[in-house]
Amino acid sequence: MDGVRPPTSQEPSAGLSKSDFQIDPGMNFHNSLPTSLLKEWQGHCVGDKLPARSDFGMQTLRQYLGWICLLRVNPDRRDLVYSLIGTRIVDQVGRDNTGKAVSETLPPAALEIYMRLLEQPQPTRTWGPVTWRNRDYLHHESLLLPLASDGIQVDQFMVLMMFY
Repeated sequence: MDGVRPPTSQEPSAGLSKSDFQIDPGMNFHNSLPTSLLKEWQGHCVGDKLPARSDFGMQTLRQYLGWICLLRVNPDRRDLVYSLIGTRIVDQVGRDNTGKAVSETLPPAALEIYMRLLEQPQPTRTWGPVTWRNRDYLHHESLLLPLASDGIQVDQFMVLMMFY
């Protein structure tokens, strides 16, 4: 991974102290892949309309595939379910959570972030230790990208998660 460095204690955290999922409003990525995917996502935004999952073909996503999760929003909009988890993510966290809910697999702070993004969709960078899998020695950096089939109501998220 190019340009990888652990986050410093001075990185913004939007009030989630010592959380596994701290928010970085500055979007200060340590790797070029999230920055590249963010530009792709922005290129598919038209005015106030969010991109849909169908806007991202396999050719576009090829370089990110092992690092990507796709999550679909449950009809009641209270949780999300993993529909795809990249092999590199599974290798790092030691479990494939495809078909499971975020509420079953991640700390409550992670679900809270997704719930906020349902109401105020925007690309978001999170980072922190992987303590939810008892891997305190490992840190993640994630790009959360809201997707909407109709361009307005978020129905999926594409997440690029990398580790260092």
